[in-house]
Amino acid sequence: MAAVGETMMFKKVLVLAACLMATTMATSASAAVTMNSASPDWVQVPGAGATWVLPATTACGTENNNTCEPVGIFYGNTSWNGAPSYLELLEGGTTDAVVSDIVTFDSNGPGGVFRVMFYSDPTQFPDLTGMTLYSSGTEDPTTGGTLGPFPICCQLTGVDVQIWSDGENFYDPLNVGYDTSDAIQFAGATVPEPLTLSLFGAGLAGAAALRRRKKRAA
Repeated sequence: MAAVGETMMFKKVLVLAACLMATTMATSASAAVTMNSASPDWVQVPGAGATWVLPATTACGTENNNTCEPVGIFYGNTSWNGAPSYLELLEGGTTDAVVSDIVTFDSNGPGGVFRVMFYSDPTQFPDLTGMTLYSSGTEDPTTGGTLGPFPICCQLTGVDVQIWSDGENFYDPLNVGYDTSDAIQFAGATVPEPLTLSLFGAGLAGAAALRRRKKRAA
């Protein structure tokens, strides 16, 4: 009888863990829009929510050289029926007609979710056919530039986006403590928490403990 009782308890723990994970995921999805980064080179700013920066690097030969900067890719947790659109920043000074950065907004993420692409490398600029230019700005060649914040419509109502791009000097608009090339912030959005995995892990740990007790009893 004891073995049967422990087997039933084992099953209950697993079911509880699965229910907790499902409930937490549903609550998180309904409570707020979340944004994920699919770009390991872009660093999330601690304590700033859905905010990422691209650290400046000399890997391209000179600091702030924008011919090998990785594209920032960000996904929402919801579909989006807004019009495909983009922001652009132009180089300041004598090259103020040259586009330095393009940020696109569409619903081409996995499964049709909201997607944002931050292009800092002109050699990787996308085809903008069929996309609407939402706003354009010019960088200061020394101090850089910013666009926004702008509200995002439709399923992301309540979320604002703002972008930053550097000049030729040390650039740290979000006070991260180091030189950055670009940055993006989705104010009003959150980032996924590891809580669901923690709950599931706790449930599995409890189940493993029950199995060990059962073996010792046998």
